[in-house]
Amino acid sequence: MSQVPTSHDVGAETDRRAAHRPVTHWGRLRSVRTVARPPAEVYDLVSDVPTMASRSDEVADAWWEQRADAAAVRVGDRFTAGNQNFGVSWETTSTVTAADPGRRFAYTVGDLADPTARWSFELAGPDEGPTEVLHTAELGPGPSMLTGVSPRHRDHAVRRRLSHLGEAMASTLAALDPFPGSPNRVDDQPPSQ
Repeated sequence: MSQVPTSHDVGAETDRRAAHRPVTHWGRLRSVRTVARPPAEVYDLVSDVPTMASRSDEVADAWWEQRADAAAVRVGDRFTAGNQNFGVSWETTSTVTAADPGRRFAYTVGDLADPTARWSFELAGPDEGPTEVLHTAELGPGPSMLTGVSPRHRDHAVRRRLSHLGEAMASTLAALDPFPGSPNRVDDQPPSQ
């Protein structure tokens, strides 16, 4: 199990990696859904990493590696996810970067300074609900399954990955709603160069 690096260690590791590959953001996705639950209840669901894994199209399993407080998720807590997609299985380690009950839950996959991805759930609504959930994913610039794709095939691979993740995000939000049927809005933003 790796330690959470100090800011000095993170910068040194990022500098070494950056010298070997271009820094690229692969793209950003947003999915929005109004869920018939109070914000506090939605937060409890999205911050329950093992339960969210059971609602995911890609994450097969997830477990907490390090938690400061067993009763509540805190910034700095870490979890590992076992993922499966495109005939490939892999594990990722993530660090919670926002834990604001009823308002926001976010985490970074991989290195905090050179992330594979950043994911967040922004919650808005009256205390009794319903809750508008904005689910965002930003891919890159850190190493991922897209890093090794040849430039010739990269655009296709990025479009395929963004399309798959957009569908998975909409499915995740639909699973939060006890009354399915309300529409999702998914917006993808092309990768920056």
